[in-house]
Amino acid sequence: MRQLYEKEHLIMRLFDAFAKPRKDEQLEIYFQWAENVGTSRLEKTVNWAIAHEERFPTISRLNGIVKAQKKVVSEQYRDECYFCGSTGVVPVLHEPDLVSGVYHIRMMSCKCSLGLTAGVPPYFKKFPTLQFSVIGNFSGNYPQYVDSLKRDKNEALRGDDTYIEK
Repeated sequence: MRQLYEKEHLIMRLFDAFAKPRKDEQLEIYFQWAENVGTSRLEKTVNWAIAHEERFPTISRLNGIVKAQKKVVSEQYRDECYFCGSTGVVPVLHEPDLVSGVYHIRMMSCKCSLGLTAGVPPYFKKFPTLQFSVIGNFSGNYPQYVDSLKRDKNEALRGDDTYIEK
């Protein structure tokens, strides 16, 4: 019973994080899906989706995240992949457009062994090199660098005084 409550709580947290209305029919579908996922894996999947997805994830996308998480757990790698931070996806920074009025990130599949294969275009087949060269003493990986650039550029769009040119 406790596991069921935790899973329902995690699904409602996912809906809330994306400001998705809690329609009973849709919630029930997501609850049924969650029954087939372990509580710990569901929590990791929901946390990853909240941190990395731009839109409310479909069940198909959540299945892809679960599969990628299983791949990460099952493989014993020694070094973190610099390009994707061992998430399997490389970020691509996009400028504001008609759909999104802010800088935003879309993900593409990494070339490392964790790279997602189903439905995610491969980054290094489309681009021969990384979109950005890391400047200065940035100590993180490439996805962290791109995220910091996005944050800085969006602060500049808002006119925030704390913007620092990189």
